[in-house]
Amino acid sequence: MRARASGRDVPHGADVYDAGGSPRPGFDFSSTVVTLGPPRGWERRAAAALQSLTRYPQPHGRGLDAFLERSLGLAPASVLVANGASEALEWCARLARGRRARLVAPCFGEYRAKLERADAAVEEVWWEDAAVPDLDAWVRGLARGDQLWLANPSNPLGRVLPPPALDRLQALCAGRGVLLVLDEALLAQRLDKDSDPARYPGSKDNPCLAVVRSLGKGLGLPGLRLGYLAAAPALAARLRRFQDPWSVNAMAQHMGAWAFTEEARVARGRRLLLARRTRDLLARLAIPAGRLRPEHPGRTGYFCVHLGAPLAGPLTARLAERGFFVRDCSSYGGWGRSRLRLNPRGSAENRALAGAFAAELGAG
Repeated sequence: MRARASGRDVPHGADVYDAGGSPRPGFDFSSTVVTLGPPRGWERRAAAALQSLTRYPQPHGRGLDAFLERSLGLAPASVLVANGASEALEWCARLARGRRARLVAPCFGEYRAKLERADAAVEEVWWEDAAVPDLDAWVRGLARGDQLWLANPSNPLGRVLPPPALDRLQALCAGRGVLLVLDEALLAQRLDKDSDPARYPGSKDNPCLAVVRSLGKGLGLPGLRLGYLAAAPALAARLRRFQDPWSVNAMAQHMGAWAFTEEARVARGRRLLLARRTRDLLARLAIPAGRLRPEHPGRTGYFCVHLGAPLAGPLTARLAERGFFVRDCSSYGGWGRSRLRLNPRGSAENRALAGAFAAELGAG
């Protein structure tokens, strides 16, 4: 196991706002939000939802939860609507109080922060570079009531656990009575055919599986702050007691069914465009004479690059001064101090970023 100290301020990407709260000028390559922009017609949908702001939202997203259950082929009372995937993860963390929670690392630092606030005993197991991870090692030593947290795809490295391995991991957890918290908030970043947002990633009556997803990130609308948790009804009922009423605003609830349907409709086309942007940036990053070494590219739109000797923090700051915001991976642990996470943009912006790298690292 590898431990890592947690901090109170868990970064999601670069700080793209100034001290007054206004966006800083430049190009954001740092977030994990799909950068293709929202689909056509989203402003019309948002305008139609404005009237909903004149009244309180439904306390627990009634109607949207039922729509999601029908769309995913789940039993009634299987879905809880959340104020972003983050709120749903908070419910899982609170269920871990007094139990062990094992994180498949490297992973988003907010996992540890949430679990430690809930007084869970947090530990990590490293997802090594092997093509097929040692799934038995991931669950070894865990007991009934403990939890295993896995992001699929992973963040920041963009690793993907394919369906056969995920099925086996679910079986291992169910056999031990261990809750598998499966974070699929970045599902829309996957470049493989198994990234269908209308597909449920496991047995629909598995009592040891909680699936957490975002509604909005894949459409380039993270400001909706909308997500959901799906689980067998008995598990969902245990988690429902942590759900605060009125946490999901009326406008987000109004747009939720459209967001789910639209993401499923455009998923394949957007995946192809995202793959094209990723290939474009990878090709352009060859400019600084091999100083940037991509790691595990091609599985997700975002990917990490290893810098070699330079530390990520100072380089990130210098790039920000040039108007290019990238993700310094230092917050993921010591291994990330020489790594950056990049989320491709359009061809012209990719070319400009590669030029900034060349100027900072030297092109020859």
